Amino acid sequence: MNFEEYIFGQNESEDIIVFEKMYSANYRIVYNYAAHFITDHSIRMDIVQDVYSYVWENRATLQIHKSFKSYLLTACHNTCINYINKRKVRQRHASHVLGQSYKHVDGYEAIFEQELRTKIEAT
Repeated sequence: MNFEEYIFGQNESEDIIVFEKMYSANYRIVYNYAAHFITDHSIRMDIVQDVYSYVWENRATLQIHKSFKSYLLTACHNTCINYINKRKVRQRHASHVLGQSYKHVDGYEAIFEQELRTKIEAT
């Protein structure tokens, strides 16, 4: 069976078999493509998992006009860009929050600030 021409949503047991074949055939390609945008291994794995989860959950309604591989790479690209943009927003927000001066800096606020800085630097 040519899984590039397979239409999902008609038979769930066949859907599972075809999806597993598509996953096996394309996982490494999609993962390596994500490496162009994301350096962290675990984040790349999460992104690829998100892409495949989305495809599986929406398999009956997806409109794939080119190849399945092309669809996966485009979805991976968009997911990576969304992740990067969200990370930038979080970093800007954290920088803004940490840049504010505190009126009453006691021991607890100083500890909280240091913990927050450590967490931000870790991401």
